[in-house]
Amino acid sequence: MTLKAFEEFVYGSVLIDWPELQRVMEARCAHFDAASRVRIVAEGTDISFSIEGRPGKVSAADANMPSGEFFFSP
Repeated sequence: MTLKAFEEFVYGSVLIDWPELQRVMEARCAHFDAASRVRIVAEGTDISFSIEGRPGKVSAADANMPSGEFFFSP
């Protein structure tokens, strides 16, 4: 990877509209919070698991960089 490509990779992953990303992630997280199970289906994959009683956490540059995810933990 060239220095220029690396710079674009790093700056592109942190110099974004974090408040807008947080708004999008909160909406997606709310969708999962309203559910009790998650099912992932793809070629060779069919897995489901419970997320009942596990509220999601949005990470939009408040703790980690780069960021932009929502997650659940046991």
